[in-house]
Amino acid sequence: MKSYLLLLFIFFFNVQTAQSQVIENSTEYGHQDMYDFYMQKHKKLRKTGYILLGAGAGAMLTGWLIGVNSDTWSGAGSGALIMTVGAASSLASIPVFIVANSNKREAQVILNAGKIGAVGLPFQDTSYASVGLKISF
Repeated sequence: MKSYLLLLFIFFFNVQTAQSQVIENSTEYGHQDMYDFYMQKHKKLRKTGYILLGAGAGAMLTGWLIGVNSDTWSGAGSGALIMTVGAASSLASIPVFIVANSNKREAQVILNAGKIGAVGLPFQDTSYASVGLKISF
């Protein structure tokens, strides 16, 4: 009984000391480090997007060729399945390209953060998509 109580006592104090540890976050990254980080993410995601797009296009072409050249319904079905998987892969590449482009923009914003423009704002060549509607009476 004493040994169980001693083990429980040791366990309780070990857990308490482990939970009270403070980890200091003393790493500060500069503009160039963050730029390199986001550009590396941009390049990896862009490469992943191109791989998904190429694999999807190849699978769609293969599925189409199998479907066209098969004489039975089972061959056409497997061709349609391969073509559907290829289309899904191609569609999955679109969000990957969007995230890669947002990482590139984030890298450019971080790199331009040190530059000062008019009224303390950096100059940016930004264009926004818009739609206009004019009703004349």
